Amino acid sequence: MRDDEREAHPAHDDTEARKTGTEAEVDADRRSVPARRAETADGRRRNARTVRHLHGVPGQPDASSTPDATGTPDSSDAPDSSGAPSGPGPRPAGPARTPVPHGDTLWIRRFHPSPDSRARLVCLPHAGGSASYFHRISDVLQPSVEVLAVQYPGRQDRSHEPGVESVPELAEHVVSAAEPWLDAGPVAFFGHSLGAGVAFEAVRLLEHRRGIRPMSLVVSGRRAPSKVRQEAVHRLDDDAFLAEVRRLRGMDERVGREEELLRLLLPALRSDYKAAETYVYRPGPKLSCPVMALSGADDPTVRLAEMAAWRRHTTGPFWLRTYPGGHYYLNDLARDVGNDIADHLLVLRARRDAGPTGRPPGPYGAL
Repeated sequence: MRDDEREAHPAHDDTEARKTGTEAEVDADRRSVPARRAETADGRRRNARTVRHLHGVPGQPDASSTPDATGTPDSSDAPDSSGAPSGPGPRPAGPARTPVPHGDTLWIRRFHPSPDSRARLVCLPHAGGSASYFHRISDVLQPSVEVLAVQYPGRQDRSHEPGVESVPELAEHVVSAAEPWLDAGPVAFFGHSLGAGVAFEAVRLLEHRRGIRPMSLVVSGRRAPSKVRQEAVHRLDDDAFLAEVRRLRGMDERVGREEELLRLLLPALRSDYKAAETYVYRPGPKLSCPVMALSGADDPTVRLAEMAAWRRHTTGPFWLRTYPGGHYYLNDLARDVGNDIADHLLVLRARRDAGPTGRPPGPYGAL
């Protein structure tokens, strides 16, 4: 959001909102430790499907209302993406539109609900990350753009669920979770590292199977799906695995000092790494929506040419932007990145509303 917009809509001055994504994630995970100690062995093994049916709306406020916590890295160089969706087709006719939820859902967190926003941005975190990693981005974007932050299973208030070890499966869940908002106005997708691969597959599903063109795909810190690299960090023993995680400096130092908390994060980290590293890109029709690629200038996990290769995955406009910093440049530049994304989306919305003849077009997103 621009400075003039921010003056008109001041943010709440609370300590939580000023924390970095990694600080917030650590706090949320720490608060969940006593609850996890109290779980019985049977409780830990509850089936995720049962949980989805019984707990449509999470009951714990920790992860749904506080900034996110584990700025832990993911294997951003792992081959990503899969199952090329079947060919283009019209959006299937169905019953009445799904009502837009008033609060959070199992998969979606809304830190700054903005029903009158000009666009919505589905945000997908890195490996080991959680929805609250995007709390600061949400604060910057609101009220012009509402953030729908995705909470993967296996962490914070979803720690009792097994992680999803497949990028295409995560994408299917994300599309299903975003369904209520798809008819409510323009929706874009933003993913960092592992989240970039999941966002890409989600947009493929929408365009090629559902006939819906998202407003834009914004990818960060991950090479293009066609740039394949073989990696197997998720197979390392615990010490070697954590050494690689720390190498990217995405894990807050406080996590490293708290052995119990660190061990609690391991299952989610391994699950996410496996999803990224076993992803196989299957060529298919290019996207038609705009793509904007973002990268830290000193990111050790991806080369600039690999980020530029995202251009080959769309027939629409493409932008490439770099920022000072490494793989987790977002930790320090949330305001700058948020403002750039807001400008990007609001310009696209204004152009769409004007239409080629200056007259508003039909429903947004129909191919």
